[in-house]
Amino acid sequence: MQTPSPWATKTDIEAARAALEADIASLHANLATMHADLRAVQALLTELRDRRPWWRLSWSLGRKR
Repeated sequence: MQTPSPWATKTDIEAARAALEADIASLHANLATMHADLRAVQALLTELRDRRPWWRLSWSLGRKR
């Protein structure tokens, strides 16, 4: 978005504000989509972590001693 000139009229300012609000709404929608995707990835990683083979789990438990 460009900065309005010092000679901008009220309609110019309102048009710039409307364009900015549309841009913000678009960014908000993108962030909401990304957040949902990240939750799905987190759920998959948690599921994969919980499905470790028994030998790997026993090896990691034996190392902590």
